[in-house]
Amino acid sequence: MNNQENFHRLELIEKYCNNTLSPSEILEFEELYKNDSTLAEEVEEYKKIVDLLRMSSVEKTILSTLERLENEDRALESSPIKSYKAAFFLLITTLAACVIFVLYASLTAVELPDFENDLTIVRNTEQSVLTFDDKEVLDNLSRGQRCFKDGNFSKAVEHFENVLDSQNTIRPYYQEAAEWHLIVSYLKNDQVKDAKRLYKQMDNCSEYVYPISSLDKIKLWWQIFWANLLK
Repeated sequence: MNNQENFHRLELIEKYCNNTLSPSEILEFEELYKNDSTLAEEVEEYKKIVDLLRMSSVEKTILSTLERLENEDRALESSPIKSYKAAFFLLITTLAACVIFVLYASLTAVELPDFENDLTIVRNTEQSVLTFDDKEVLDNLSRGQRCFKDGNFSKAVEHFENVLDSQNTIRPYYQEAAEWHLIVSYLKNDQVKDAKRLYKQMDNCSEYVYPISSLDKIKLWWQIFWANLLK
């Protein structure tokens, strides 16, 4: 493929992701997408790059705003006469920073760490003595993760619920991984009340084994809040 063809291909991907192709072009592109695994990968990579750029832009805005607020706050403290105008500007910029952060938390994707399936998901169970029920837990966890990555959240809900409904004693790491993935799956599957209930249950835990970041927990809280408000 020469440079001109590469450029045309990238242009098509960009237009497809930005919804600027004509209906006939969309049909033609989606037919190519189905039959060309490389194109499918390129589309996903393009989306990831755009998301990263968007997140980077928001993060830079937040950081620069917070830095400006800190500098202004120091200037006010050192000034013998506090200006009402400066105080008002400080209030406005503080509110703006809060709004930016809420938008960032509400609109950017929650990034849950991948978890590896192994044959010791069920506590104190060795590979050689796995029962049928043990294997079913392992299978549901594996299928749930696969459906989650594929965006099939209704099926992901089904599999993760089966994991948590199991009578087997599951290792804390895998139980928490299933619970956090289930919260996101509930939310994506428009089961907002279930997402809110399970999030509240998880938020009351004092210690976590599964390494979800504080930022992603905040994102989830805001996204559940808006989904519940708009439902």
